[in-house]
This record gives sequence, C-alpha cells and structure tokens, in this order.
Amino acid sequence: MRIRIKSSSTESKPSKNKTGKGGSTHLSIDEFEAAEAHDFPPTFFEQATSSQKLEWLRSQIIGSQIEFLTPFGKRPILYADHTASGRSLLFIEKYILQHLLPIYGNTHTDDSFVGQRTTQLVEEASAYVKRCLGGVESDALFFCGTGCTAAIKKLQEIMGIAISPPLRKQTLATIEEKKRWVVFVGPYEHHSNLLSWRQSLAEVVEIPLNKDGFIDMDDLRAALQNPVYEGRPKLGSFSACSNVTGIVTHTRTISKLLHAHGCFACFDFAASGPYVEIDMRSGEEDGYDAIFLSPHKFMGGPGTSGLLLMTKRLYLLGTGPPSTCGGGVVDFVNLDERETIYYNNIEKREDAGTPGTVQKVRTALTFWVKEVMGTDFISSRETLLIDTAMSRLRDNPNIKIYGATTVKRIAILSFSVYSTTLDPAEDLYFGLKGGRGAGSPTLAAEDRTSPLRLFMKAGRRNPFISSSKTHGSGSHPMKEFLSPRKERAALRGKPLHGRFVTKLMNDLFGIQGRGGCSCAAPYAHSLLGIDDELSLSIRDAMMKGWGGVKPGWARVSFAYYSTTEEFEFLVAAIEFIAQYGQRFLQVYDFDWQTGDWTFREEYRKLIHDTERIVLGRVKQHWWSGTDAPPSSFARGPHSTQAAMTGKLNPSLLSYLQLAESIAESLPGQPPIRQIPEGLDPNLLTFRV
Repeated sequence: MRIRIKSSSTESKPSKNKTGKGGSTHLSIDEFEAAEAHDFPPTFFEQATSSQKLEWLRSQIIGSQIEFLTPFGKRPILYADHTASGRSLLFIEKYILQHLLPIYGNTHTDDSFVGQRTTQLVEEASAYVKRCLGGVESDALFFCGTGCTAAIKKLQEIMGIAISPPLRKQTLATIEEKKRWVVFVGPYEHHSNLLSWRQSLAEVVEIPLNKDGFIDMDDLRAALQNPVYEGRPKLGSFSACSNVTGIVTHTRTISKLLHAHGCFACFDFAASGPYVEIDMRSGEEDGYDAIFLSPHKFMGGPGTSGLLLMTKRLYLLGTGPPSTCGGGVVDFVNLDERETIYYNNIEKREDAGTPGTVQKVRTALTFWVKEVMGTDFISSRETLLIDTAMSRLRDNPNIKIYGATTVKRIAILSFSVYSTTLDPAEDLYFGLKGGRGAGSPTLAAEDRTSPLRLFMKAGRRNPFISSSKTHGSGSHPMKEFLSPRKERAALRGKPLHGRFVTKLMNDLFGIQGRGGCSCAAPYAHSLLGIDDELSLSIRDAMMKGWGGVKPGWARVSFAYYSTTEEFEFLVAAIEFIAQYGQRFLQVYDFDWQTGDWTFREEYRKLIHDTERIVLGRVKQHWWSGTDAPPSSFARGPHSTQAAMTGKLNPSLLSYLQLAESIAESLPGQPPIRQIPEGLDPNLLTFRV
C-alpha cells in the first residue's frame, strides 16, 4: 500500500460530494492492504455500500474485543469517549509498520533513498490534509504538538502575542493600547481556546450565552462595535461545536459578522472535526481565517498531530525569525545573527527541528478514513443516534440532559442523574418501612418495567426503524419497552456525582465515558447554575484540599460505527443508572480530596453469589430458544452474533440482570454519607 497525491496544475478549491471533498488532489491507497484480512478486492472502497464500509471500519478497531476486570467481573470495553480521543485502527498501524517505518529517514537528509522517500510521504500527507480542509495556496498548514492546545498556541506565537507568564505583566505595560489585540471568545469554549488567550498579550472579551443557550449574537455585535476597540487589531476564536452539549455553532454567520467589523474569524473544530465537512474558504465573506483541529479524536487518530490551518494574512512575523528557530528552517547561517536567511516558505520556516513524520502520515490516513466513510453518511448516522437517544432519555424524570435537546447537535450527551428521597407521608400511607433489600417500595409485578426486562423484550426490534412504520405517528418503536420504572413515594433530590455515574457505567457495564466538567468550566457554571458566590466558595474549599467538591456531569458519545446492540445497551445502561444508581452509593467510598470513587471490598461476596445465580438464568434463557447457543458465551458488546441470529448477546443480558439483582438487594435509600468536619455542606451540588 502506498500513499500518493495526484495533482493537476490548478489550485481550485475541492468540490463536494457524498464522500467528502473531491478535487484535483486526493489520497490514493494502492491495493488497500486493509481489505486483505477480509479478502476484499482492490476496488472494494469504490464499490462498497455504506453498510459494508461500516462493517470494515468496525473490524479495524484495535481493542474492540478487550476485556478488563471490574469489581463486578470481567467486562468488554464499550468505548463511548470519542469526544476525548478516538480509537486506533489496525490498517493505519499496519501501514505505518509495513510501509513507512522500513524506509523511514530524516526529512532533512536530501540525498539518500530513505530521506527522499520519507520527505515525499510527508509532503504528500500534508498536501492531502490541506486539501481535505479546503486549504489553498494562500493558506498555510502547520502540524503542532498533539492537539488544538498546541495549534492555538502556535497561532498566538505567529501573531506575536504569546508570552512567558513571568514576563506578561511587565510586557503589557510597554504595549501601546491601540496596538494590543482584542480577542473575542464564546461562552462554551474548551479551556485550550480560553486560558491560553487569557495568558497571552491580548485583551480577551468573553461573549455570553443568550436565553436559548447559544452564543449571544447581539452581544457579539455590540462588542465588535464598541468604540473602545475601534482601530485595534481584532480576532474572534470560537468553538465550532461544544464538547459538552454537542451543540453546533453557526460558524458561517459568525464569520460574516466578524469580517463585517474587520475582525479575523477563527474556529476550534476539535469536537466536531471528525464528523462534519470543513471547508476553509479563506478570503470569502463567510470563510475562516484559521481553524484548529485535534486529529487524535478521529477514528485512527491516537498518535497524530494537532493542526492549524490559517490564511497567510495572519502570518505577522514577516521575513524575520520564525516563532521557533532551529534546524530545518534556514538557508544560511554564519557568525552574525543579522545575516541569517530563513526559508521563504511559511510552512517550512515554521517547522523547526525534525518533523513528526509518523504523526503527519497517520494524520493523513485518519482524514482518508473520514473521506471514505463520507461526512453525509457520518452526519446522518450521528443524527439518528443522538435523536433516538434524546427521545428515550429527555422525558426521564431522573435524568437531566445539558443543552437544548431539540436543536442540531453532534452525538455528544452530557447528563446528570438525580437521586430520590422517599416522601415520609407517602411512605406511611403505603405502610412501607423498606422493601426488597430493606430499601424501596415493592412494586406490583405488572408495574415492573425495568431496563433489563425491556432490553430483553427489545432484542428483536431495531431502534433505527422509522416509528411511523411500526407504532404509528409520534411513537418511538422502543418507547413502550424502555420507559423507566418509577419509584413510588419518591422526591427528586440532588444529582449523583458525575464521576460516580461514569464509575458505575465502567464497573457495571464496561462503558468508557467521562465525568467532570469536560475542560469547559465557565460553561459548566452556566449549565449548573453556579453563581459567583458559590463558585468562589467551591474554589476556597478546593484550595484547602477538598477537591472532591468540584461539580460536573457524566458524558458519553454515540459512535457512528456503533452496532444497534451497542447503542441499545449504552442507552439501557444510562436508564438503569437513572433508576437504580443511588443504591450503589453505599458500595463505594468517596475520597473528598480527589473526587475518586472506590469499590468497598466487603460487597465482593454479595456480588459473587449474585453473579453465579444470574449467569445460570441467562444461560437457561438463551438455550431455551430455538437458536443454537453461541460458540462462546461471553462474547461482549462487539460480537456480531446478535446481529446474525436476531437475538441479543447473552453477556449483555447478564450484565444488566446482575446489576439489577444487586440493586434490588441494596437499600433504595442508602444512608447519607458523613461530610468531613470543616467542609460546608452547602457547597455540595451533588448527592454522596
């Protein structure tokens, strides 16, 4: 397999098609080795349907069959943290191992075979990535560090506003106000697109949310027209999509507004880059002047470089020294620094030192995967998944979904699970002192619609079938099966700690999510309703060592390559935790200093005994059917057995049934955890 770039003499921008951007330059992979494992013909990717490509992509994910040990037994990895990082792909690693590393050489070596061949690969990879992003000759592409943090810092260095923290204050005192940059940022920026600007030499203006939870365009317009900033250099740097809520920014509208006021338009595509089409269109009214990406979030992306694509009009260093000096950026050096000649080519003069050859080639291959799958297909799958999840979860009284739930968003879900407390009056009315497991009211058999039973009943149903074809207009085909069981005589309390929810997803179900504020703390203040007084009080507590008081949520992403079974299991797991999660509070210890949750060993025997009973029941359930049992009982969520037989993987059933059996043996109202002396209980925004 070989990467090659086919170029014409034109520099026209790429056209759009179903598989992404076409154009005069594209990535060609000869006799694609990735197909060999499945005996695919060389023309497979030209002729394959979207479903066939999806099956190929699933087969290439490294680690999809890995199991790990939790307090509740072994669980296969079900990865739902794509917003943080993507997954490695076998064919990319194979390509690097077989076709790059054997001929690897330093790109600064001009006259050897390996030097020339490696240089060719790097140049082809760079050109391909640039074309995928709609870059042209008047734009410059830089590979920076490992993600958007380095890419944004690179732009600041090029603009001449990056500064060492110890020198910042005294340097600001020497800058003429009219020459100081003004940088406008949005309300849901990742820390990388906020903190580095705050610590630069620029003046930062933060635009708030409007009443609907979007960027306040009226406030942005007013800020741009503020006479205080008249005549000063201006730049806007906004997230193209929130990494918390998945809400998509209207980047073209913002670009037009910024350009109308003489302001550069820059966008952080870290969260949405793997899933949406990106077309730079620099120089146009609604085009971008700079974009930042983190390809490690792409499929196949771990080990890639961060990306900065910018118009050369933003390159303000002129013919002087580049932002970083070193080898590979100069034509001539002697004993006098004034006589140094740096490269005229901006991309080369800003690539000091030995470049990340492997990282650049891997980055190009991740873009190839995105192009092959097609942004139209990826977007449609993501929309289907997030819309289906929303229809299932947003009406659940125990779940709080952050961000508007009826607007366009990519498949990111940040949520909290509320705890419940029994109403003493209602408890007395029902004559209930406890219940099964000395905890919650015992519901009648006809009322018991738990996620487990409904998941089992839903085994032969496909959530992606249009509801109008199966259950009539306005009814989701899974809704009747996956309505959460409602606890009688319960009042909604504080939400569970976000990291506790993700810990339960990990331990009970193998689901890899994320808890916390997702590196978007200012946005978290708005979403969680934390005012200045509470914010400062939380800060004071953390300064005293009580790091566990930091609030947050649980976050998952729905991968466009997910199987129906994986998606069903993930949503059912969230519903399970919404119903039973608080019962597990007593099974874990909470570290008030770190916010970590640790399993309590005294519950090990209970789990072991329950597991033995549950596994026997699930085996019996599977074997009682007409289909033959699978060759391996514990295949994990990534098994295709369910898809082939129309039955759910028995291991998934066992995980849900084990979790429910344990939950029903625990009190529905666990004792309130004692708060350490000296810690104000009013600071706790969550139930522990």
